[in-house]
Amino acid sequence: ARTLGALTQVGRWIGLGAAALVNVLNPSTLVLSGYFAEVGRWMVEAIETTLVEGAIAPQAGGCRVELSSLGFSAAVRGGAQVAIDTVFQDPTVVARTNTGDVVEPVGGTR
Repeated sequence: ARTLGALTQVGRWIGLGAAALVNVLNPSTLVLSGYFAEVGRWMVEAIETTLVEGAIAPQAGGCRVELSSLGFSAAVRGGAQVAIDTVFQDPTVVARTNTGDVVEPVGGTR
C-alpha cells in the first residue's frame, strides 16, 4: 500500500509537468518510457487526472497518456532512426568507399 501510494504521488507530479507541456506545446500524445513505462500502469490514472485538472483546454485538449512498449532501448532506437533518416534523405553525407575502410563524413569532421 505504501509503494502504491508513493507511485500515485509521483504520478500526480508527472501529471503537473505533463499539464505544463500540454499548455505550451499541445501534443496529441505523451509517451512514458524507461522506468515510467515499467511502473506506469500504477501511475497513469493519477497522471491523467492531474493532467486534465491542470491543462487549460477542456479534457487536456484530447492529449492521451501512453506507455512505451519499446523498453529501455527506446532512446537508442530513436537515435539510430535519426542517423538512418539523415543518410536516406541525403546519401552524400557519408562518403562512399570500396575498401571497407572507415571514412570521415563529407565535410571532414564528426
